Amino acid sequence: MVGWALPAKDIDRLAASLRSKGIACVGPTPGSRVKPNGEVLRWKTLMREDDKQGILPFYIEWAADSPHPSSDAPGACLYRSMRRSGQIIETPAPGPEFHRVVLPNQEPAQLHVFIAGLFGEFELKSRAIPSEAWSRRPLS
Repeated sequence: MVGWALPAKDIDRLAASLRSKGIACVGPTPGSRVKPNGEVLRWKTLMREDDKQGILPFYIEWAADSPHPSSDAPGACLYRSMRRSGQIIETPAPGPEFHRVVLPNQEPAQLHVFIAGLFGEFELKSRAIPSEAWSRRPLS
C-alpha cells in the first residue's frame, strides 16, 4: 500500500493551517482526469513534504461540480478498518532543544488496512519504517 487520502472541505485553509504550525506542504495542486465515458473528474491535493513514506495521509478536495469516483465504482470489496503500528513524528520539533530519535526496540511504524472481499478478509501493509520520537538535547 502506498499513500492514502483524507477528504478536505477547504484545502486552501487546511494548507494555511498546517503551514502556520510549521508543517511543510506541497500544494494545493489541481488535478484532473477524463473517464472512459468522457466525464471529467477534478480535484486539488495537498501533501506533506515528509509523509513518512506514505504512512501519513495526503488531503484531497473534489471540485463541487465533479463527481466522486466512488459514485459508480464496482462494489467487489469493502473497507473494514485501518490501524497504525509504531510511533511516528507528525509535527515539527516542540522547540530548538529537541531532536528526532529512532526507537529501535519499538514496533516499526506501518499502516495496516483490512479489506473484505469475495474470498474473505485480507490485509494491505505500507512499508515499515523505524518508530521515532522527539527527545530533549542534553544541556552542555
